[in-house]
Amino acid sequence: MSFTDHARITSQLNLSNILSQMPVGMAIYRGPDYIVELANETMLRYWNVQAADMLEKPVLDVFMRRGEAQSDLKELKQLLDDVYNHGNRVAIDEAVAEVPVEGRLSTCYFSLTFEALRDEQNRINGIMCLANDITQAVQARKKLEEAEKKKSLALDAGRFGTWDFDLLNNTVELDARCRELFDMPPHAHIDPLDFWKYINEKDHAKVTVAVGAALDPLQRADYTLEYRVGSEEGKIRWIRNKGKGYFNGDVPYRFVGTAQDVTEEHKLRDEQAKLLRLVDNSIELMSLLGTNNINSYINKAGMELLGFDTMEQVLVTPISELHLKEDFEKVSAEVITSLQSKGSWSGPMNVKHLKSGEIIPVYNNTVRIDDPVTGEVLAFGAVMRDMRQELAAQQSLQESEKKYRQLSNELEERVDKRTVDLRNANYNLSRSNRDLEQFAYIASHDLQEPLRKIRICSDLIMQNSNDPELLTKYLSKINNASERMSSLVRELLNYSRLSSPQLTFEPVDLSAILANAMTDCELVIKEKDAAIHLSPLPVIHGASSQLYQLFLNLLTNALKFSETMPVISISCSEVYGRDISGSELIDPEMKYMHLIFKDNGIGFSKDLFEKIFTVFTRGTSDPKFTGTGIGLAVCKKVVENHRGYIDVESEVGKGTSFHIYLLL
Repeated sequence: MSFTDHARITSQLNLSNILSQMPVGMAIYRGPDYIVELANETMLRYWNVQAADMLEKPVLDVFMRRGEAQSDLKELKQLLDDVYNHGNRVAIDEAVAEVPVEGRLSTCYFSLTFEALRDEQNRINGIMCLANDITQAVQARKKLEEAEKKKSLALDAGRFGTWDFDLLNNTVELDARCRELFDMPPHAHIDPLDFWKYINEKDHAKVTVAVGAALDPLQRADYTLEYRVGSEEGKIRWIRNKGKGYFNGDVPYRFVGTAQDVTEEHKLRDEQAKLLRLVDNSIELMSLLGTNNINSYINKAGMELLGFDTMEQVLVTPISELHLKEDFEKVSAEVITSLQSKGSWSGPMNVKHLKSGEIIPVYNNTVRIDDPVTGEVLAFGAVMRDMRQELAAQQSLQESEKKYRQLSNELEERVDKRTVDLRNANYNLSRSNRDLEQFAYIASHDLQEPLRKIRICSDLIMQNSNDPELLTKYLSKINNASERMSSLVRELLNYSRLSSPQLTFEPVDLSAILANAMTDCELVIKEKDAAIHLSPLPVIHGASSQLYQLFLNLLTNALKFSETMPVISISCSEVYGRDISGSELIDPEMKYMHLIFKDNGIGFSKDLFEKIFTVFTRGTSDPKFTGTGIGLAVCKKVVENHRGYIDVESEVGKGTSFHIYLLL
């Protein structure tokens, strides 16, 4: 053997050793049976097999013994046959495989390339397969897609357009959002065939196929399609349509669906496709570093990344010039040490551009390449991925998530406020309905009674017009009935005015309001020699005129409905809404004034507790205690107008206690 032949064999052996230990998966299949001639350690790790179980065996037989699905094996054979028989190069994007990582199977993504190998006569005699792990790039893209999806949901709140084709009558209905998406006039009549004017001509064919499949009675396919609308450059919009055809037997009669603007998604998808194409073409830095700390090879992408112009420049530049001082210290202390002890290292690091001095973050996967015979270290193989775009994507993801959280919080606050408004509106509606029922009862019963007496007495007067004594008697009854009716109407008018929405709330000193009410009752207080015990009352936000009516009615009732010397106690304390039960108006987080208005009057029975605040409900039927039965209804309405609650405790012959809760 000549020295030249020996050198060539040695060179081929070294190259084989280098390739077999590179961090990119590589395998060579020979002959029409696709015998595995070479599979480097990376590829064996991807396959999760030992070299002895794979080398010198037909690759399809090995995969069959591993239990791969027949459909997958058939597809793989067709692919290999196409490359071997016709010399076609085949590339597969984002192939998914389960790969052992740290002792566990993990889902990984690869870009695969199958190239035909030829002998010296240019005849195909094998296939080379390259597998490039792009898992992190795909995961970053998927995270970004998910973030954009959340952002779109938060911002657009599901802004879909809807369309509805009546196929029998040849008409179409479009909502305003759909017209906006297709840039249609907002109110113009649109025929089904008019749609073609708005769909980009380049997409007419695929729209025709998709609609035909959806309306074909044999297929009845779901209609899911993205196409462009508009034709003017710069104003083209991508629309995602989802719809369904409805059939009467085999005859389609209706075609309905939604349209959504996905222009931004397409822009993002286009950018991601560009990135993936670059990855598929090995844009990562790939290098061979000698034991003298000088690279013996850097690929084109790596040269551009680091600022090299020629390979000669690579061969004379030590790696210390490709890092800042502190970064090179990390390379020496951590990376080289790990390669010497473990044979591999992976992790983030920084490199420096030779011309601009720019510091570029990369993710480095490096393995030690040893001579399989002597064990001598031949070189270090590295694959470095430029992380600048990935870090920018992570920052965009964080910003999108932050905006999404902010929007979610704002939406939640709006929903909570709307819920409170609806609850208040429902309560006010319920209260209005109750008031209407009460007024209906009044009109049909309480106001009818004085009128009935007037009519009866009027008839009796006409029958006894010659009897002066009877005339005087009946005229007196008519007068009394008229006065009662007038009193009822007056009290009802005052009660109805409490429902006016034009309330002015201002700081109100309850002690001063109570003092005014006591002044107005001064004569009765002296006449009955009443004893009134007071506690200091706070200043609250309210309507002073209504709060005066509240105190005046409570004080008047306490003085009126007593058979002994009235003893009235008015006390006050503070409570939280969570400690108050019985009213949906109470806010559990707010603080309330608890006012207790207690007397020693005649009291009333428990069966009146729920009715006592209803219009014309009186606590006693004893005729010596006069009244219209409206006073406590006024009290309840005043308290509810102030978003409060009033309750009562009473016992016949022992007195009554009113509990009033008003916001502080």
